[in-house]
Amino acid sequence: MEDSMKCKRCGTCCRKGGPTLHSSDIGLIHSGCLLPRHLVTVRAGELVYHPLKRSLMVLPKELVKLRGRYGSWACIFYDESEGCTIYESRPIECRVLTCWDEGPIAGLFLQDLLARESLIPTGSILFEIMEAYDRAFPTRTVLDLLRSLAEPSHPPSISAELERLSRADETFRQTAVSSLGIPEDSLPFFFGRPIAEILAQFAKGPAGEKQPRDRPEKTGSSSFRVEFDRFPARSCIPPRHSGGGRNPV
Repeated sequence: MEDSMKCKRCGTCCRKGGPTLHSSDIGLIHSGCLLPRHLVTVRAGELVYHPLKRSLMVLPKELVKLRGRYGSWACIFYDESEGCTIYESRPIECRVLTCWDEGPIAGLFLQDLLARESLIPTGSILFEIMEAYDRAFPTRTVLDLLRSLAEPSHPPSISAELERLSRADETFRQTAVSSLGIPEDSLPFFFGRPIAEILAQFAKGPAGEKQPRDRPEKTGSSSFRVEFDRFPARSCIPPRHSGGGRNPV
């Protein structure tokens, strides 16, 4: 019995997805252990998987989480041979998660979340660009169009509008890269998941834990030219331990 209540560091939780970040994790960002390219924003209003009810839900508020790696659900910091590569600096959800008791991790669900506004200086150029993106591509609009698309007799204009939004979204992101020098691999944090990725998710069937969510990462080579002093260019030195957390959304 005692052995069954000890973490075997098998990596199962790490393969299910990276953790959502909470206010207590902000030190990992200030220290440079977690950088924008490691993160993805899930915006309020998106349709996500509820791990406690095991069903879909509309996300009531924004969250930031660790990205998956190379098109899989596995946490970006999980290595099959080494396990968790930031074990000593892992987020709070990874620290409280145990396979034999979901109570502690359930207690963190949607509580005291980190969001972009906690990390980006209000009034900065970057903050204004993020707000402009959210105004141009509101999640409510995308969700309403997807719901209309699910109707058997939906008009062709629904598909056309989704395609237009997807193209405009890609143009906005590429402009942010070329004009502002935002690294391409950091776009999922600043602007959330691309509309094309959300559409692809629904094209494959109902969203859930087994849906792939991230494209292979590209390394941004351009320097960061806008105000962003809360993400220092340092990186933590990862100890070679295994472990990790489970995606709560």
